[in-house]
Amino acid sequence: VSQSRYGLAKVTTQQFTVQSPQSTFTGNVTIQGNQVTQGTAAVQGALTASAGVSISGGASVSGAMTNNGKDVGSNHRHTGPSSAPNGPVSPTGTPV
Repeated sequence: VSQSRYGLAKVTTQQFTVQSPQSTFTGNVTIQGNQVTQGTAAVQGALTASAGVSISGGASVSGAMTNNGKDVGSNHRHTGPSSAPNGPVSPTGTPV
């Protein structure tokens, strides 16, 4: 462990384990590698992703859900004739 006169500390090691029932960080935290969470990750506040997001398993959303500004939540409805086919359609409306 090295420490500077400014109160900064740097730890260089192959692996670092903290055994603590609860830990609190009072400032920002930057992770420059991957993060693996074994358990539940509870986020209080906004969660922002600047890259893609992949979800394996189910997802539950409470509140508004949009894609590129378009409502795709529980109020999302498609319009068109009742004779329109069920299932996916192309951007032109043709069934695929």
